[in-house]
Amino acid sequence: MTTENLCFQLLKLPVVPRNHVLKLFTPVELISLSLTSRHTKSICKTIRGVYQCKKGMETFDVRLNSNRDIRMSFKYFPKCEWVFHFEKEPNRKSLIELGLDRIPSFETLKQWLNRIWYMFRGKHVNDQKTDRMGKSLEGLKFLSWIPVEKTASYGRGAIDSSPFKRHTMTIYSSDNVILPIHKLVLYISDLFNIELTSLGLNYTKFNADENRMIMSLFVLSQKNLKLFQLTGITPTDPSKNDILIQILKNQNTVNTRLLFNPSPKFFFDFNICCQSFKVMDIDYSHWISFKQILEMKTELLYLSRTTLLENDFKVIVQKWRNGWTPHWKIAMIELNEVLNIDSCAEGEDFFQLENQHFVHKDVIRRNWPIELNKFEQPLITTWGTIIRTGYHILRADGMIASIGVESDRVGWIHIQSPKHTRISLSNHLRSYEILWNM
Repeated sequence: MTTENLCFQLLKLPVVPRNHVLKLFTPVELISLSLTSRHTKSICKTIRGVYQCKKGMETFDVRLNSNRDIRMSFKYFPKCEWVFHFEKEPNRKSLIELGLDRIPSFETLKQWLNRIWYMFRGKHVNDQKTDRMGKSLEGLKFLSWIPVEKTASYGRGAIDSSPFKRHTMTIYSSDNVILPIHKLVLYISDLFNIELTSLGLNYTKFNADENRMIMSLFVLSQKNLKLFQLTGITPTDPSKNDILIQILKNQNTVNTRLLFNPSPKFFFDFNICCQSFKVMDIDYSHWISFKQILEMKTELLYLSRTTLLENDFKVIVQKWRNGWTPHWKIAMIELNEVLNIDSCAEGEDFFQLENQHFVHKDVIRRNWPIELNKFEQPLITTWGTIIRTGYHILRADGMIASIGVESDRVGWIHIQSPKHTRISLSNHLRSYEILWNM
């Protein structure tokens, strides 16, 4: 039997069975096969239609914090995550200490690419093809193309905290990791017909020039980035505040989570941002003023750990009852004291809603001229069950706002959409965190 007969010549199969086989390849296997030639890359790109690729993707994220990672997950590989972890190439002394003579660069993987091509094609690829494809990921160095598999989970606060399989490949680069990560992001985007979905950045891990590069490559150049998550410890260097302001000014994602904890004197004018937000979620809100809350241009506003008091919350409610309408539709505000929701709903009469009538707007409108409709409702989520007590307030123009309190100090103002016939309430992890820590 010849060596050629031992090869499974996948690429010579008819299109339909060939694509069925390729759909069984993991993302890492598909990437490695695509690097053998332009022809194989074009085949790998077409095994799923553009619509199937977009619908099949769950996450395609970049994390630039203590780790430098690209993370992907797909619906057609449930309970699996693929991670490309980037590290700076160690020097020769470090390699010897690790028991490694060298890390093979992409250029030295030509023989490996040739073997892959031969395995599926039954003939050797010429060096020109390998050289052309090598330039796609030139400068990236791989110790192994076999990912390390571990069982992982995202912990108690995740929407889905069940365990999953994480497959990690470590990639080395002699350059700053920002450009190599961007290079691989572009390659993956092209191969799988997908776009980057989120960026997690700890700005204190990078200098000013690096932060500007990150914003340019991963935020400003992205059309459909869904989530920008910014972390960082409180800076002792005032110049770090300038970097922070530039990052906030230039980010243009609709969903923004600010998890950094700045100094109390830090200030940022949200009116200078590139665009308004759909979601603004601020984990440490002690630097957000009462005036900014009133003027914030976002649809959903979540403010944890504010310095606001019960009277501030009461003023917002009263402003709405007097005819004011904010830009936001939902506001969650964690106060700096216990919130008595009854004191925020002034009125001589109120109607006590039964649980089965809690969500029906027509029941609330039938109670007019009584403006206040009190409720107590359990909210059940994957994080647990929490009780929200509050009022649906009917305004003279027919608008309804739902105000409430949970976990003693987390206040909610939900301005109900006139387009819907039922009441809707949102939830947030912060309320459950407070309960867990009690």
